[in-house]
Amino acid sequence: RGAGPIQWSVINGEAVTGVTTMYMDVGMDTGDMILKAETPIGEEETAGELFDRLCLIGADCLADTLALLKAGEAPRTPQDEAQATYAPMLTRELARLDFARLARELHNLVRGTSPWPTAHTAFRGKLLKVHRARVAEGFSGEPGVILDGKRLIVGCGEGALELLEVQQEGAKRMSAADFMNGKRVSAGEKFDN
Repeated sequence: RGAGPIQWSVINGEAVTGVTTMYMDVGMDTGDMILKAETPIGEEETAGELFDRLCLIGADCLADTLALLKAGEAPRTPQDEAQATYAPMLTRELARLDFARLARELHNLVRGTSPWPTAHTAFRGKLLKVHRARVAEGFSGEPGVILDGKRLIVGCGEGALELLEVQQEGAKRMSAADFMNGKRVSAGEKFDN
């Protein structure tokens, strides 16, 4: 329930999400359910990509719901309030990367805030948006420190995160390799807090 259920399912590392048609009720998304459809969330899938898939699933679910309503056969399944969760509105502050957190959490944050508000940090005093990242297996180091001279791998509170696509303020979106080459980034440099 709430403003950002797709984004929060990715940010929270959920494996499955879906769509539900429901009857209107006085509360926010509290009405009896008519139909629901589930789908797995890909390990690298962004909220934007998931949104596009859910639109298609939702269209099919809506068509089936309308047919059931027209026939007078639409079920009413009460929601289990104990299972309900709230997905608050996303903010730019929420999307700030804190490298003291777990690498897996940051990976999910990058995915869940794509395309908006976009995960970000700062490097050499400028805003750096992070569009794609992945957990860097086998790496660990001081949070916020670049651990590799060829790949943009950053130490986290646990593990490390490899930044794959970035965009520094005033520049275009690019691969991390192009960013490192263009800015002459080297291992041991640290992201700003």
